Amino acid sequence: MFSQITKILQTCDTDQGVLPPTEVYNEGWMLRLILDWFSKQPASDHQLSFEKGARWYSEILLPSQFLPRYQKDPQAEAYMHANGVIGHFSVGRSGKSDIDLHSDAKQFVVVEAKIFSRLSKGIKNFENYDQAARTTACIAETLFLRQGQISDISRLGFYVVAPENHLKFEPTFQTFLEKDSIRIKVLKRIRAYSDPAEVETKNKWFQTWFLPTLECIDIQCLAWEEIISHIRSNDRHNGDALSEFYEKCLALNQPKSKLSPTEKLSTQVT
Repeated sequence: MFSQITKILQTCDTDQGVLPPTEVYNEGWMLRLILDWFSKQPASDHQLSFEKGARWYSEILLPSQFLPRYQKDPQAEAYMHANGVIGHFSVGRSGKSDIDLHSDAKQFVVVEAKIFSRLSKGIKNFENYDQAARTTACIAETLFLRQGQISDISRLGFYVVAPENHLKFEPTFQTFLEKDSIRIKVLKRIRAYSDPAEVETKNKWFQTWFLPTLECIDIQCLAWEEIISHIRSNDRHNGDALSEFYEKCLALNQPKSKLSPTEKLSTQVT
C-alpha cells in the first residue's frame, strides 16, 4: 500500500492529481524534510542540529499544566500539537502521540513551522494566551513531568520557522517571542483561576519550573531561506531539492488577498 500512496502523492501537482498539491507542499512537510536532513548530519552549532542519540517527531502532543479538572472546565486546554520536536524522548506512553522525555535527555527542542500564517493570538477560553506563551508553558510542563534538572539539558529551544520577509512584516513573530511577554501571559493564565488552592499550586509550578525553563530556553525565529542555505552549503544536491520544494510551497500557499509590494515574498533562495 505504501507504494500506492507514493504514486498518489507524486501526482498531486500534475493534471492527473487526485488531491490538492498543498497536501504535500506545505510547512509541515517542509519541516519534516529539513529535520530528516539534520538528523543524518554530525552535530554542529546550528539551532536544529541533533545531539548524539536524539530523534525527531512530527505532530507530537505536549502536556499542559492547564488540562481539564472536570468535564467542560472553562479554564482548561487540551494537549498541544507541536509541529516538530528534536530530542531524547519516546512517543505514545499512554497510547497517544504524546511525548515521554527521557530522564537523561540532553536535548529538547520544539519547532513551529509557518508559511504565510501568523502565530495564533489565543485559545478558546483565553483569547490573549498566544501560541508562544502556550508552547513555552507546555515545554515547562514536559520538564516538570520529567522531574530532572533543567540545567542538565544542554540544548533547550523553541524556534519558529517562517519565510524571511514574513518574519519582517508580521509583528507577532517579534512581540510574542519576547520572554517578558511570555512570562506575563502565563502568569495571567494562572491568576485567572478562582480557586485559591489551584492558584497556589500553579504559582509553585510557575516559580519552580516555568521561570527556570524560561531563563534557560533559547527562543528565536528562523528563516526557511537561511536553513536551506545552510543545507546547500553542506549538501548541494539536497539543498537544491529543498529549495525547489520550498518555492512550490510559497507559490501554492500564497494568500488570496493582495499583498503590498514590500510584503510579497520572493521565491528565490540564495
